[in-house]
Amino acid sequence: MESIYGDEQNNKNKGIAVWIGFGVFVFVFMVGVYVLYYWWLNPWIYGAVNMDNSEVKIPGIEETDNDGDGLSLKEESILGTSDNMRDSDGDGLSDDEEINMGTDPLSKDTDGDGYSDGLEVDSGYDPLT
Repeated sequence: MESIYGDEQNNKNKGIAVWIGFGVFVFVFMVGVYVLYYWWLNPWIYGAVNMDNSEVKIPGIEETDNDGDGLSLKEESILGTSDNMRDSDGDGLSDDEEINMGTDPLSKDTDGDGYSDGLEVDSGYDPLT
């Protein structure tokens, strides 16, 4: 029987075509989102890398030292030290001095003897023992 909307089989085919078209649209959209995020935004969010996973140097960012302690912003971020204070733990030694000596830039008293690392160095003692 002919409906007022035309042939029923033709209407079913049109419905299937609409769903296939919608599926293709969703697929193309998701591929676009993937490419946008992983190829364009992701390197800027998580740090740029080359195809061989070696780091890309972004001029001006890694070399910046806001507090003048000898550590770049990237190094401060990795170590967890303050990028606004030369001496993150307040013991009298800059973060860079502590890294070079092997003391902890986040602990006033690396060896736990009750004397700050800076006081021990100024007094001629070893802050590690």
